[in-house]
Amino acid sequence: TGLFISTGGFTPDARREARRPGARVRLIDRDEFIDLWIRHQERVPEDARARLRLVPVWFLDPASPALVAPVCRH
Repeated sequence: TGLFISTGGFTPDARREARRPGARVRLIDRDEFIDLWIRHQERVPEDARARLRLVPVWFLDPASPALVAPVCRH
């Protein structure tokens, strides 16, 4: 099983290869990585958080003022 994280995205060939039946590869792009980081930040060890200082910033979503949506800044 392989895990590839890329902040620059993946080529169509790489995505196709990862979707191939029997391929045991997971591709995570920048947006998915940040989403995972936000959702699981409390469980990430402190030394790892210190190396990648992403701080969730909450704001009102103009499309739905009753909801609050997270973004990250570093």
